[in-house]
Amino acid sequence: MQENLNDFWQAILDYWFLIAMVITTVVMAMFRTAKQYGKVDYLEAAMCALFAYGVYFVLGWFKIPPEASVLVGGFVGWLGTAKIAAIVHDKLGFENKDDNTK
Repeated sequence: MQENLNDFWQAILDYWFLIAMVITTVVMAMFRTAKQYGKVDYLEAAMCALFAYGVYFVLGWFKIPPEASVLVGGFVGWLGTAKIAAIVHDKLGFENKDDNTK
């Protein structure tokens, strides 16, 4: 039992930036949705955390220090998934299927 507890604490120590990033992202998204809609949107907060979780690994792939993931995760939580998706669609050149301007 003690060995399992030691493994658990070692995992916490190894990945504390990832844990801090997820918590920061969820809290920022919860605060933003509570202010914007008058209630907390837990689904939005979870999606923001998943976006930020992916960003953590992308930053690591680009050899950017994991400390930056907390900042980026908070930023993702503050922006929200709808704005992030719109930015990605604009950058990648996807057309909006509801766009009837042509």
